Amino acid sequence: MNERDLTYFCKLIELGSYTKTARFFEVTQPTISAAVKRLAHQYGDPLITQENRKSKLVLTTAGMILYEKGLNLINDLKSLNYDVGHANDKKIRIAFSGIAGGFYMPDIVLAFYQAGIASMLDPTFIRSSSALKDLSAGKVDVAIYSGTSPSMIPSITCGHWK
Repeated sequence: MNERDLTYFCKLIELGSYTKTARFFEVTQPTISAAVKRLAHQYGDPLITQENRKSKLVLTTAGMILYEKGLNLINDLKSLNYDVGHANDKKIRIAFSGIAGGFYMPDIVLAFYQAGIASMLDPTFIRSSSALKDLSAGKVDVAIYSGTSPSMIPSITCGHWK
């Protein structure tokens, strides 16, 4: 599968229009159509149906699966590209929100300083919801936030450092 084709497909579903998608990526509408055709051929499914050019795009079951899993894959690839591109930075990207940041940041900075690795700390102070989005998108390695609602707690897989 071509990463660009998948990106075009997912944006097409979000925007609901071949023309808008082509404008978004600054390519021609046939470029978007060709990407969808390649994916449809690869998976042996039309992925999208449409009564006419002005009607709403309707995903097939396979199209729905490709869209949902494709979004995750695109985010993982963005994170992978960032992580590999910055592997030698030797930075730990930490997002802190208001109260949690004020409470935990001094201890974290002290621990980094005492370990002799304070230069590795790359802190960002942002809202809790932004910290979670940045963590999910791979823009930060750690998010320390506070919240009053259990719905704020994401299902995130944690990794381990060695």
